[in-house]
Amino acid sequence: MSVKQYLCGPCLVDKGEIVGIVYCRECEEPLCGHCKQDHARTKVSKHHKLVDFADVPPKEIHEFLKNLIACPNHEKQEVVYLCKDHDMSCCNKCAMADHRKCEEVKVLSDIVNDKWIVPD
Repeated sequence: MSVKQYLCGPCLVDKGEIVGIVYCRECEEPLCGHCKQDHARTKVSKHHKLVDFADVPPKEIHEFLKNLIACPNHEKQEVVYLCKDHDMSCCNKCAMADHRKCEEVKVLSDIVNDKWIVPD
């Protein structure tokens, strides 16, 4: 990450350039010590996962991974389902609009968990 990416996101909004000490995976931005405390107190963000910068993938890899899970029809939606009838992944919106009548629409996480469970 470049130095600019280590600057606290919320503080940058207020024109302050304070170095971040942790990274919030959900908000995808660094946080300084003060903002980290605020983040932990706020109802909407108190359960966010804060990690060290060493645990944050490089921006290129992060963007690549985001593109892999993005719905091809709704960029801001993540794919959640696999429609086996059409052999394609889809988000909630697509599942409701285009795959309601399909016979086999599975939750991706269920498929992954079923495949990796080793029988006794």
